Amino acid sequence: MTKRLPPATLPLPKFRSDEAAAKYFETHSMADVWNGLPESTPGKPSKALAEIIRKRHAASKPIVNRRP
Repeated sequence: MTKRLPPATLPLPKFRSDEAAAKYFETHSMADVWNGLPESTPGKPSKALAEIIRKRHAASKPIVNRRP
């Protein structure tokens, strides 16, 4: 079951090319769009994914800073 989020209050325009998008983002702040996004809650991984993450974490070794 996928929950759809409502659209941002200030949607981005459709761009015809990467160059047009680059020019837009050079002259516009993303803060307005970011502030218009709805709040969301963190996702919860499936039981299978959580188990894989747990196993990987248990198998990894901590990084030790060894200076000569």
